[in-house]
Amino acid sequence: MPPRSGKMATREFVVGGQDLDRALEEVLLKIRETEKNRRELSSLLSCLKDKPLPQEFSSKVLEQRFTTVVRKLQKIEAKVAAVDSGFLGEELHALDLMMIRGVAVIFHYNGGTKLEGVEYYPNPLPSARLVCSTEPMDSFEFEALTSIERLLTELRLAIETAEKYQPDLLLLDGSLLPRYLDPSALDGEVASRLHLLLQAYRQLYSLCTDSGVMLAGVVKDCRSSHFLGILRQLLPSLGVTLPPEKEEFLEHLKDTVLLDCLLSVGERTFSFRCSEEFPIYAFYIKTVPEDRPLRVEFLNTPSQQINPSKTEGSAGTADRVAEVIYAISAHHPSFAVPAPLVEADLCAHLFREELELVHETLLNRMGFSTILDTRRERRPF
Repeated sequence: MPPRSGKMATREFVVGGQDLDRALEEVLLKIRETEKNRRELSSLLSCLKDKPLPQEFSSKVLEQRFTTVVRKLQKIEAKVAAVDSGFLGEELHALDLMMIRGVAVIFHYNGGTKLEGVEYYPNPLPSARLVCSTEPMDSFEFEALTSIERLLTELRLAIETAEKYQPDLLLLDGSLLPRYLDPSALDGEVASRLHLLLQAYRQLYSLCTDSGVMLAGVVKDCRSSHFLGILRQLLPSLGVTLPPEKEEFLEHLKDTVLLDCLLSVGERTFSFRCSEEFPIYAFYIKTVPEDRPLRVEFLNTPSQQINPSKTEGSAGTADRVAEVIYAISAHHPSFAVPAPLVEADLCAHLFREELELVHETLLNRMGFSTILDTRRERRPF
């Protein structure tokens, strides 16, 4: 990926008293400037849509075109499963508490794009799992452990769902890769749990590959700039030269900020590789007019295709995943998330009061004790 310039894209504003209005005006000016620049940049790059990609990038991408028009399926006969979890955590003085609820929903489509039926696993409102840790951890380690425990819940549920229901497409909420977790920076209980998490990822990949279940992760609010890093590498080979100020602007953009302007509804980008170890690729797809593109990651193996007789024609894994996600994500003009993931999120949601009830019950049964509350929660004033 080309190196970024040394200039900062972050600006500071003084907020408070009479300076508040001025600070807000500066923020609004920055937003308007970003909007203007991204539209101008999108206009400059719109010529790329019809250009073939250079051969030297064939090891990094699956398609030879910058964008692809995704078919809008009128007929789909498939089981689409989605897994999500709700999570709450609290750092106490002598221990840390985590509450996690995971659920899978299985949508049945039978010859159309309308839902024919839905199943829930283990049930529509499963009990939450309470995790208690007395391991000495700083806030960073606790945050890492909570992420690991939540992902473990989702992956184990995904494995059970794939085995029990054999869905045609299995959707996870978020990336298919354990991002932002560095094993070298962790030790003790956190490191051992991370090891179990990595094993669960490999088990899920292997299971889906062997059983022919298409596996995809939908990143709803993506902050990545990886695609634009590839784009910056592509531009010289495609004969595109940007003005210096636009090159600098491109360096500091997130993928979806630009692609929201560049992609039309029903279009997706080429699929680019996300992992050197596993055949995991990603693309961005715009499914509705008033929402940003979704980042979709998928496990790319030849066997992972919905039976062509169940839909229309045949296509590779990227096309098939894109077609199904487009069909089940275009129900509202300003909300692009696939319907099964929306339902899974609603079922898995935890309310803060649920963890507060656990906390209060512990206090009531123990009586007064300094072993639970942190000092900031016990201030008398």
